[in-house]
Amino acid sequence: SPIGMALKGKKKGDTVKDLSDRQQNISFYRQMEEGKVFKTSQINAFEYQSFFEENAKDNLPIIHISLAEALSNSINNSRAAAIALKEKGIEVHVVDTTIGCLGSFIIIKEAVKCRDEGLDVETTINRLTELSHHVRTLYTTGTLKYLARGGRLSKAAAIVGNVLRLNLIL
Repeated sequence: SPIGMALKGKKKGDTVKDLSDRQQNISFYRQMEEGKVFKTSQINAFEYQSFFEENAKDNLPIIHISLAEALSNSINNSRAAAIALKEKGIEVHVVDTTIGCLGSFIIIKEAVKCRDEGLDVETTINRLTELSHHVRTLYTTGTLKYLARGGRLSKAAAIVGNVLRLNLIL
């Protein structure tokens, strides 16, 4: 998970590098426009648990910044892993960004700032949770077919919307 990896190996004073490679993004969107079908899958609880265990160093707590629960059930898998690891003495805190994409990046940048300020875990989690309730992101799509494919829009509505060249603001 790019978000989960964002702070891995970072030290005080490091800056968060943009997690996306511009050329790779351009290529990805071109392929989508050409009709290539991409599929996503959720990270299961075992994968989260393994990732958290691998990164549990020096008995430091882990703060996992997750994509919005409204967008993906994956956060519940990370919560299940956190509960399982608690029994092993590994402290994992899961923060629901309540948003996705750029909004999540803003929250990650805030987490880095909290770390650099030397804030404790509880204060950091409170700050991130509060921020997640105030960050809003808007986005649009170039085609409605992916909303239909994901079940968020009927196929008929997507066809009509595409013929009329409608773009939704989400």
